[in-house]
Amino acid sequence: MLRQDCDIMKKIAIIGTGLSGAATFINLIERFKKIDIQSNLEVFLIDKRSVDGKGFAYDTEQDCHVLNTLASGSSILKETPNDFIDWLNENHFNKENYYQHPPRNIYGQYISYRLNQYIDLALKFDINVKKIVDDTLNITFDS
Repeated sequence: MLRQDCDIMKKIAIIGTGLSGAATFINLIERFKKIDIQSNLEVFLIDKRSVDGKGFAYDTEQDCHVLNTLASGSSILKETPNDFIDWLNENHFNKENYYQHPPRNIYGQYISYRLNQYIDLALKFDINVKKIVDDTLNITFDS
């Protein structure tokens, strides 16, 4: 639990910004939305490919590469189970087959959109977010 009177900068590194890394970051920011304190938090989003939320699995241009789950169960926001379906509709990806098993590249766009949305939201909570595109072998934080 973070304390309001603590002046120590907390640093968190999230390695990989595909689905798991993006979901971890989004859940972290959701927690900060619920507690109204001064954060003193710095988050490093590190990925060797790019910090865009797609990761390896969803960074394809082939529409024949589809999700192995239904769109209706694929929301990255746990509090909003229909978020992915709503996003598909809002962005005119409402083809009938997209509601079944949408292309992975479309899901990658969705993850990227939500990740960037939450990076912007983090700034409103004075959370410093740094994107790093590089291999990660080890991490050392200087005090």
